[in-house]
Amino acid sequence: MPNTWDTPGGGVHFGEEIVPALAREILEETGLTCKIGGPFFVFSQLSNPSRHQYQIVYKCTNPKGKIVLSPNEHSEYRWLSLNELETLANKIHFLEALTKDLLAK
Repeated sequence: MPNTWDTPGGGVHFGEEIVPALAREILEETGLTCKIGGPFFVFSQLSNPSRHQYQIVYKCTNPKGKIVLSPNEHSEYRWLSLNELETLANKIHFLEALTKDLLAK
């Protein structure tokens, strides 16, 4: 999905556990490893008329490594300030919940 804001993630292979799958996807797409916390937000969406997806967003912290993007999946990256995150919150479902959580601290 060119020109679309996204976060690292992806599908779970048959027999793969969710958290190791997320760690694998983050590493494949960004070159980073991080501490994966618990689920933060869950939602579903119809990505096209024949595909219904359930997405589980995890809170990840302490990124390590050098960012090397997967060119087939991402064209750029940005670390966002809380103000920038608030601006994007209406575009990406779970960012609104994340922004509220961060502001409450």
